[in-house]
Amino acid sequence: MNSLKPSIILVGGFYQGSELYTLICGGSSVKRINKISLISLFILIISFIIIRYALFEMHRMKQVPFMLFLPILLSITILCFKKAKIMPFALALSYPIGFVLGVMFQTYGVDAGGGTANNMWIIWTIVIIVIIIFSIVIELINKKKGRS
Repeated sequence: MNSLKPSIILVGGFYQGSELYTLICGGSSVKRINKISLISLFILIISFIIIRYALFEMHRMKQVPFMLFLPILLSITILCFKKAKIMPFALALSYPIGFVLGVMFQTYGVDAGGGTANNMWIIWTIVIIVIIIFSIVIELINKKKGRS
């Protein structure tokens, strides 16, 4: 009969030198959290708070900032346990860079129903996607260079 293994639960963490380690239940495994990812999470959260609340008058969007923030937050959280060095930072910076470029190049128009339309969210989203693609390519190139 198979014995059930305990589920993995994040219990706590500690610093040893400059590295942050997490203690995980269910075994003696200790996983190291990528410090770059933690800094990237901080940058992303601060950017979200500033853009969503402090700069609300510039964009007047309630849901779009959060809908763009959430996938980036989840991606960086996953990358906390990987050895990625460029991707977390690029993901965190893609959010404010996309916002700035969206504000700079936005245009206003009138939709078919006679209401006003703005393309800022489209520019913001495309910039984030392009930066993510470039960061994946650069991360893969760096991994390939590291192996050879």
